[in-house]
Amino acid sequence: MGRSVVGCSATPGQRRRVRRSSTDSGVIPMVRRFKDSDEGKQVMTADGDMVGTVEQISGNDAHVKPDAGLSKNTRERLGWTKQGEDTYRLKHSSVKDISGDEIHLKSNL
Repeated sequence: MGRSVVGCSATPGQRRRVRRSSTDSGVIPMVRRFKDSDEGKQVMTADGDMVGTVEQISGNDAHVKPDAGLSKNTRERLGWTKQGEDTYRLKHSSVKDISGDEIHLKSNL
């Protein structure tokens, strides 16, 4: 049988996409796209460790200058293994959240 949704303007037989909040189980909120204003923000691991600072935004990528103390293990997980680069590409798909002065990475990195 069909489910009714309070406040839904769809008529019977129509489907209406219902936006869920981030507190609903199993729903992952979308992260907004990078903006030029993200330049200068700190990039943090899910554990709160500093990765580096965003130097430039280019489309769906942020170019990050790594922190001097960034571990080899974290570099490998991010694919930043080439030595001697000033900045490294951070894919938008690696980001969990962008807020305030920080960009937080997903926990699976």
